[in-house]
Amino acid sequence: MNDASKLVCLLGLTMTFASPNLAAADPGHGELTVLVTAENGALTLQYHEPGEGLEGDPSTQCAVGDKITLPAGGVVNLQFISADVPYSFEIAGYVEKLDIVPGLVSYSEIVTPAEAGQVSAVLQTHAEGSKKVVAVRFRSDLNAFDSRMFCAP
Repeated sequence: MNDASKLVCLLGLTMTFASPNLAAADPGHGELTVLVTAENGALTLQYHEPGEGLEGDPSTQCAVGDKITLPAGGVVNLQFISADVPYSFEIAGYVEKLDIVPGLVSYSEIVTPAEAGQVSAVLQTHAEGSKKVVAVRFRSDLNAFDSRMFCAP
């Protein structure tokens, strides 16, 4: 591996952190935290208000069909866990591809655009190689934390 490859590899490693402990993985910047669970090729989201611990019941929980909704104009902490097999997940232009491994928590922080909009995300199942495209919506028409916004169709 040449020096440039080592640098790229090192930079890539700094973007995704993994921990076997959910509490240890929480970067805790006082922003919205979304726990994303991958299982059977589908995603379930738990939205936690700023200051709310991840150990208790989430403020809002919803299964993801083909859309994830995040507030526009803010910072969102994303935490990923797998309940079954290894996955990878990425949001085009916002979250580099990261691995979701059973038994570990991976996290990323996303700075959402100020304006409403939509981009694509991809969840890939490593065991089968199947890919699921999910729309990520950024909404600015409601408060930063409004459960009606997150699980709306």
